[in-house]
Amino acid sequence: MVLMLNRDTPTSRSDLEIIATERILIRKFLSIAALPIVCGLFSGCTSQQLYGTGQEYQRNQCLHIPDKAESDRCLGKINTSYDDYKREKDSGAK
Repeated sequence: MVLMLNRDTPTSRSDLEIIATERILIRKFLSIAALPIVCGLFSGCTSQQLYGTGQEYQRNQCLHIPDKAESDRCLGKINTSYDDYKREKDSGAK
């Protein structure tokens, strides 16, 4: 969502916070989206390495949630090992 600002209309602090948050999210998304391409082209990352990188990113996002209960719930969702993930993925594909 892009927020268009009119110079004649004063912007509230919440509008500016929304814009700043959107810019941060876009940068994070682009860096995560570029990771598989960079790994594939330059370093030959394995799918397990990519999975681990994704888990670290998610863990970092969970740790930034202010509500402790919500943060713990978020962290609980990402504690799946790569082997368990691969088994679930393979069994679902059949």
